[in-house]
Amino acid sequence: MRVLVVDDSRELVKLIKISLKRVGIEDVDGAYNFEEGLSKIQKNDYDVYIIDYHISFANGLELANIAKEKGKVIIMTGDPDFKSKQFMVFYKPFNLLSFTEYVRSLQQSRNP
Repeated sequence: MRVLVVDDSRELVKLIKISLKRVGIEDVDGAYNFEEGLSKIQKNDYDVYIIDYHISFANGLELANIAKEKGKVIIMTGDPDFKSKQFMVFYKPFNLLSFTEYVRSLQQSRNP
């Protein structure tokens, strides 16, 4: 499974990468601003896109709406008022174990 994590916090991207690798998801890429995220979404195919709602003074939903045509999308946000019927949302700070298990469940749902 290929995963792209888009967040302007390099520390959070690194932490998510490490956590996913610990559960066997080795192919994890990172992007640290809107433009880099958009470029990677357009040029590459990922199975899961993990996107920050507020990324570098931009709206992560724009990236999410592009990425949803290519794979599953998870939105991360610190905004407790943000709701979405379209995407799974994890509210920061989130439980990293629950988050990792959710992403891993997406991998398992792809494999018969």
